[in-house]
Amino acid sequence: MGAAHLATFKMTGKQSGESLSLHNVESALSKDTCVKLAGLDVDGMCPCFAVCARASRLLRGKLVSKKKFLSVVKDGFGFCSVIFGWDMHDLTYFRELKISNKDNGYRDLIAKIDLASYRRIPWENNLPFFLVSFHDPDTQQPICACPRSLLRTTLAKVHDAGYGALAGAEYEFFTFRAPKDGSIQTSQPSSSTTAPFLQNNPVSALPHLTQGMFGYSLTDPIHNQDWFYSIFDVCEKFNCNIEGWHTESGPGVFEAALEYGEIAEMADRASLFKWVVKAMGSKHGITPCFMAKPKEGLPGNSGHIHCSLVDRAGRNLFYRGEKDPNPPFKDVEYVSDLGRSFLAGLLDGLADVMPIIAPTINSYKRLVENFWAPITVSWGLEHRAASIRLVAPPTSPPKGTRFEIRVCGADANPALVLATILALGWRGVEQKLELTLPPLSKGAEVGSAEDKGERLPKSLRESTARFMAKDSVARQIFGDDFVEHFGGTREHELRLWDQAVTDWEVRRYIETVSQKRRYASVELVDEVINLWQDAYKTRYKATQVGAEINSVQKEIGKLKKAKQDASELLQKKIELEKEKKRIEDEAVEKEKLRDKKCKTIGNYVEKNAALSHHEVMTRADIYDGERGTKLVGHRGYFLRRWGVLLNQALINYGLHFLYSRGYDPIQPPFFMKAEYMAKTAQLEDFDEALYKVVEDKDSEEKYLIATSEQPLSSMFADEWMAPADLPLKFAGYSSCFRKEAGAHGRDAWGLYRVHQFEKIEQFIFTKPEDSWEALESMRTTAEEFYQSLKLPYRVVVIVSGALNNAAAKKYDLEAWFPYQGEYKELVSCSNCTDYQTRELEIRYGQKKGAIDSRKTYCHALNGTLCATERTLCCIVENYQTEEGIRVPDVLKPYMPPGTPDVIPYTKDLPKDAATQKTKKEKPSATPASAASTPAPATPSTAAPKVPAPDAEAVANKLADAKLLARDLNRPVYTVDLRNHGDSPHHPEHTYTAMARDVEALISSLAIPPPLLIGHSMGAKSSFATYVNAMREIAEAPASVVRRQSDADDILAKYEPDVGIRQFLLTNLAFKWRIPLTTLAKALPGLGDFPFRDPAVARYSGPTLVVRGIKSPYVSDESLPVIGAFFPSFELVDVDCGHWVTSEKPEQFRAAVVDWVKRKVDGDADGE
Repeated sequence: MGAAHLATFKMTGKQSGESLSLHNVESALSKDTCVKLAGLDVDGMCPCFAVCARASRLLRGKLVSKKKFLSVVKDGFGFCSVIFGWDMHDLTYFRELKISNKDNGYRDLIAKIDLASYRRIPWENNLPFFLVSFHDPDTQQPICACPRSLLRTTLAKVHDAGYGALAGAEYEFFTFRAPKDGSIQTSQPSSSTTAPFLQNNPVSALPHLTQGMFGYSLTDPIHNQDWFYSIFDVCEKFNCNIEGWHTESGPGVFEAALEYGEIAEMADRASLFKWVVKAMGSKHGITPCFMAKPKEGLPGNSGHIHCSLVDRAGRNLFYRGEKDPNPPFKDVEYVSDLGRSFLAGLLDGLADVMPIIAPTINSYKRLVENFWAPITVSWGLEHRAASIRLVAPPTSPPKGTRFEIRVCGADANPALVLATILALGWRGVEQKLELTLPPLSKGAEVGSAEDKGERLPKSLRESTARFMAKDSVARQIFGDDFVEHFGGTREHELRLWDQAVTDWEVRRYIETVSQKRRYASVELVDEVINLWQDAYKTRYKATQVGAEINSVQKEIGKLKKAKQDASELLQKKIELEKEKKRIEDEAVEKEKLRDKKCKTIGNYVEKNAALSHHEVMTRADIYDGERGTKLVGHRGYFLRRWGVLLNQALINYGLHFLYSRGYDPIQPPFFMKAEYMAKTAQLEDFDEALYKVVEDKDSEEKYLIATSEQPLSSMFADEWMAPADLPLKFAGYSSCFRKEAGAHGRDAWGLYRVHQFEKIEQFIFTKPEDSWEALESMRTTAEEFYQSLKLPYRVVVIVSGALNNAAAKKYDLEAWFPYQGEYKELVSCSNCTDYQTRELEIRYGQKKGAIDSRKTYCHALNGTLCATERTLCCIVENYQTEEGIRVPDVLKPYMPPGTPDVIPYTKDLPKDAATQKTKKEKPSATPASAASTPAPATPSTAAPKVPAPDAEAVANKLADAKLLARDLNRPVYTVDLRNHGDSPHHPEHTYTAMARDVEALISSLAIPPPLLIGHSMGAKSSFATYVNAMREIAEAPASVVRRQSDADDILAKYEPDVGIRQFLLTNLAFKWRIPLTTLAKALPGLGDFPFRDPAVARYSGPTLVVRGIKSPYVSDESLPVIGAFFPSFELVDVDCGHWVTSEKPEQFRAAVVDWVKRKVDGDADGE
């Protein structure tokens, strides 16, 4: 019945030939001598680089004679089942699977030919081509792991209900120019040369087909137009028609949208499209790459899938027909009940089927934050950052109502992905699932507080465990046989990954890195490695001779037992023993030489031994401080070559960044009259701090500006602002001039503190009631800018005593400088309320009459986005490598064509450089993530350990939360407690202060970072109970197979104590690398489980999490208790919540002092 329905719902599309049947197939092939046949492999993920004979591992096939084809076209033919017992590289799976194994002799399957798939291969002289599906020879039924059959089995259920399914696919892929190979006679580039080239060269050595980040370029394809147009034309002839075909953002990245059509036909077209791309690439010397994440620092290759259901007349069944006055969410007001259930089914099962959608280790490198890839189970109308984008009225025509599943990567199997999407959605329809997950609004970010969906699995290991779980949705829609087979292929992939040694590991850990840091001979390391290998081989050769001696001895024994002559073998044994002794002596000498050479290689240089930014820039010849000082004096400099271009790239990127966020770019005058400078400047002594512009004695005094804030704040002096005009948001760009008179001796060399620099400034005029919200927005904008640059940073609130006169509140963003081992200011954001506008008479509203003398003033806010020279210092220190300076990815589009990824060193470091002088005495203070390579730019960047001070010093730090935030030498790892039960006794800010105080206390004791973190929900449990609980976790099996029973057994021991049970549950989920919600669902009787809220359930540590709760022992107050488990089973259990109030600071301080003293003395019990 399914096949009949399939014919009914076939979309009209271009076919390469006439419709075939058993009656006319022979005449259709009358002029042919052979036929090509192929089937889809379940493990056929698109490879990283598709080359030569392996051009499409997705397809497995053979060439047969026409006579053979005609003899099997009706009943099928035998096809070795080993293609379901091998991985994509023809390695046998570690665990033999049911379909093909030794026990069944790797028997043949029945390959049944699909005449409807007939087309001719344009690039192979129009050779006839058919697809096949695989069937069990005993039952004649499709095997569980055949992708085409799995889709058609799922589709049959939809057809039986009288519906059809349509689909579309969009694929992104990278392209590289194939290298030349001198061993080939023509020496022409061909994709067949790529595989051997990559065996000896890094992927980065392959040139991209196009350069830059220009998506939708009309000119880039012209340079490769033969290949570009051949793809489109061949796809048209091969019936895998393209609707749209263009460049995408990224070097050498292209995207094709395939023609929307019937879902089973779309699966075939998508698989064949990849074959076309690879075949055409081979002909034109171009290597395509459908790998999910081919290159670090760039978005990956997506494979977005669109899906909708139709009735027999072709009407869209997801469209409601009219607006629903009472929809569950406004986004689905035009979506039918069937469509809503389909969407609910997708959302309910998405996380359980991720190995199909993201099938490789590499797939999960694409699904990360800030790279246009979804990371949570989420949806929204026209929301391109969500997992599922709803395309529907009022933004789209009714007939186009559909769901776009954006999680899928280009590396996935099209037939499996389409089968999965259809099966999940149809499960929602059959079970009439309701849509309960709220959509993401247009401005909402994935993973933000508004995103209520759970975090998608973050690795193939995590997703495979969930996929194969007994209660997995995957088992419900596809059955146990498919899940066990496909899950087994993924377990095989994981085992290979566990055994692999990657280039990243070698680059990071091999000893040559340390030698380079010493500026010593790298060749010496290679020599030692060769000596080690030679000695090892010699020693192994002696072992082999020893094995031969043992074999001869056995033969001698047999001869003696048979009373035969063994003299010949005895002589052979003597000769072998002499040979073994000679080889062993040789091995000893080689080992001595190896060990002697080893001693000439220095110890590992601590990676914190970074160079200062001016030394790095001097080596790269992009900065000249000596000649700058000669010309202008102290703090003078020349920027040169790439230094100038990097600085200009920062300027252009900063202006673009603010413009895209609604700021109006503006370049103010670089000097001002003294009278206006006096009304706005935050510098108290003009003549000492500012440069005066001298004309003649009678002219007005003028001063060079120290920041564009000064002219911008004065721009509307003596004017009235209409409410409709506000807010005014300016992106000020200017050169700035400062004497730095009070900074004698600080940052004397380099660009951090100079007299002349460029700066991009945020400046906002707002209504008085909007200024505090504007300040937070300004801070967020600055954070996002430095996150995009991937610079480690922290944000601190400036204490009242350190504020300048104009600021009512001020944030500083401080970034990490590895050489100096400290955070240094890059950004200041201030709300000056009406302090400046009163002086400048910048009024808000309408002019008042003579009777009404009251005035309302606008509020003015200012904030640095980027002081470019200072930011350049930070970039250089964090992006320095042994070879040079890496160019940040976000700056590359603003650099000239041909800019290298790494700006190379061209000069040696002077022997009297500061780094060389201070290397021995300089303390190690670099964060693990801020050394030679830049760290992830989030506030949770790893930071230096703090040495343990005495108890009084700790308490003094904790006494003032504002000072604490400023003084901590590490970012704060906390979840804000403000959303967990505020009370009149706890103002909002004290919740954050509590978290920081506890974090500081743990940090100050110099305890190693926790491996596992737990939550305690009360103070009933003793310190000893916590220790016992942590031992239970440590001794729990590492396997997740028995997690439910193991967890039940452990939790049963602590039945009455809810706090400990939840503490254990959190850590077990952490240890087994599964979401808390998954484990919670598996365990009955937990009641109101507090970790089901998505914000907590998505965390995947190691993250210090503090939970605020109502304590039965402290009336109306919140008591956070932290349990942190360390390798030595040491537990820090801090109970301090009810002291951190504005009314009881002394009690809190005294308690902390007492606790720390007892901790140092070993008496603290944590109570």
